[in-house]
Amino acid sequence: MSILEVREVTQEFGGLLAVDKVSFQVQEGTVVSVIGPNGAGKTTLFNIISGVYAPTAGQVLLRGKEIQGNKPFQSAGLGLTRTFQNLQLFSRMTVLENVMAGRHLRTASGFFASALRLPQAMREERLTREKAISCLQRVGLEEYAERPVTSLSFGEQRLAEIARAMVMEPALLLLDEPASGLNPAEKIQLVGLLRQLRDTGVTILLVEHDMNTVMELSDRVIVLYLGRKIAEGTPAEIQQDEMVVAAYLGGEKIC
Repeated sequence: MSILEVREVTQEFGGLLAVDKVSFQVQEGTVVSVIGPNGAGKTTLFNIISGVYAPTAGQVLLRGKEIQGNKPFQSAGLGLTRTFQNLQLFSRMTVLENVMAGRHLRTASGFFASALRLPQAMREERLTREKAISCLQRVGLEEYAERPVTSLSFGEQRLAEIARAMVMEPALLLLDEPASGLNPAEKIQLVGLLRQLRDTGVTILLVEHDMNTVMELSDRVIVLYLGRKIAEGTPAEIQQDEMVVAAYLGGEKIC
């Protein structure tokens, strides 16, 4: 069953087509990667899906409901959560506080209830803390929960950002270059984590440049070039696609 459908999505900036009539579907419980050279339109496509941009034309449907033009928080409330290519952590907060902040859309207590420490607010804060710690356990950062987030390595900060996305209990998780800046051991850890998430029912759509990560993790791969989709298929099919080899890999097959 399709959880996400992108239909003929186009994004134009001052006459420049950044995304040109791109269409695809993402099936529930799968990992789909979007690849392509710099300037292919990958992050622009992510920004459209997550609500950062409203597309010039086309539709984006989440479980059959149109979401193009939604604000990011509106799409997040429907179960779509994302991370960004550049880390978006709160530098003055602890690791745990950063992850807890990702849960705010799931809470109902208002400012006064929280300020007065009313029972409902206290219950929600306790639940948020428990879920945040659980997510930190899953990414291997529980022991750093009370440390400043800036004390973590770059790779650990990547994992903290994924934990913050996980605490929202998303149905669809968008990851923008999650392996960027990670060392080989951290990439192996990331692949294992994302497989676990998929196996627990989270659908994952990611933009990634690291081809080993893409080929090892993905159920399907979508290839963009100059804003257009030029190929889609399994990792094995993409490895052998002559158009992908010519346009994206400069004549050398993915290894």
